Amino acid sequence: MPLVITDMSALRYYRFAKAGLVPEPQPCDVRGLDCATATLKGIDPSDLAWRHIAPHLLAERGVIARAAVEPGLAVAAEHHFVPNKEALYDLERAPVDDGDLHCQVLRNLVKWSRSALAAYDPTALQAGSLLSDQLGYEFPRLDLMVREDAKSRSKAAIAHMWSGDLPDGALMRINDSTLVVSPELLLTRLSILRPDAPHVLAALGLELAGRYALLPKGYVDCSKLIDEGRELVSSEGRLLGDGYVSAKSLLDVDRLDAFFAQVTAKRGRHAREVAMPRIFAGSESPLESNSNVSLVFPRLSGGFSAGKAELNAEVRLSADARALCNGARVCRLDQLFVGRGGRRVDFEPGGDAWHRGMAWKKDNNRRQALEHDGYEVVAVSWDEFADFARWRLIAEDMAARLGRGLRPASERICQRQAAVHADLCDTDLLRETFR
Repeated sequence: MPLVITDMSALRYYRFAKAGLVPEPQPCDVRGLDCATATLKGIDPSDLAWRHIAPHLLAERGVIARAAVEPGLAVAAEHHFVPNKEALYDLERAPVDDGDLHCQVLRNLVKWSRSALAAYDPTALQAGSLLSDQLGYEFPRLDLMVREDAKSRSKAAIAHMWSGDLPDGALMRINDSTLVVSPELLLTRLSILRPDAPHVLAALGLELAGRYALLPKGYVDCSKLIDEGRELVSSEGRLLGDGYVSAKSLLDVDRLDAFFAQVTAKRGRHAREVAMPRIFAGSESPLESNSNVSLVFPRLSGGFSAGKAELNAEVRLSADARALCNGARVCRLDQLFVGRGGRRVDFEPGGDAWHRGMAWKKDNNRRQALEHDGYEVVAVSWDEFADFARWRLIAEDMAARLGRGLRPASERICQRQAAVHADLCDTDLLRETFR
């Protein structure tokens, strides 16, 4: 009998699928759950039905298993442990043999993590809290969707009930024995489970429709950092790039709109109605998605009512502007807002890691070209976004630039904005939405 994975397990699966680490699910015509009433007791994560998301296979694909690295990173951050030059060299250097570069980097990173533990928390190291050299770890629980009368439960699997028929396109097939809820049903489930959080629903929708995947905490694909010649560990002991990778879109926004129209559940309806008009394709990072949600959401829902934005819009430059931008004819804008009177503002969320050296010069030339053609450019780093006092001033200035003509926010609105902002800055919440 098929299994139907849902909720957090489905979200994790789609993030891996977006990153190309597991097979992409395919559409199927299964609508009911009568065929998915499998017994939940004694599910073995190493069973063939789950091999494609087995942790050791992910490790072989160059993904760092969190339990191998997180303990060392946590200790390093707490004690400001900075890798010495030899350790950094080990982390960055290519393999000396014909081995897989990803595996070599993985071994180096685990080695550095263990050195941090050995320096500050030897008891943790002696207790064997780290993984074996095979980099296996305890598989997360499985969230399974079952029909209403299926009550089985075990430590390995949690049952989530669904009664009645499912909307068209609610399930997708992973293989002959495993189904997964579609991205559209996944977002519907989120709206039902978190009806008070349309901003989280919108942020997740932007991710699924965007060009990145927010991987479970502690995972990272090192290949991009290596190709760019960047360090893997910051001076604070944080794994650079940890959290998200470039990925393809797995959600069609028009299909999501049609799917929401089929959903009859009253719970979560308000969240869906608020979030749906603010979900677009094109986002390329969590900061881009989360700052956009904060800017465009209505103030009563915790946003700043800055209006609608086009994500990663392409605009043609004038002849004079091309001369300022090294001859480039087209320029891509992170978030293009058009206000009253045609005022055009390019809002660009980014960070120091992407705007240093030659990248800074390129960005400066690009900014000069855009300003020459009448665009206003507002750049914001993660630190500026995370500081709510600063972010409030930036967001309110954006709304004013765009001619929104808003009255001063009431205390209640300010409190709601602060609460929504805190959620959008909490990457652990966004990773573990259904916990």
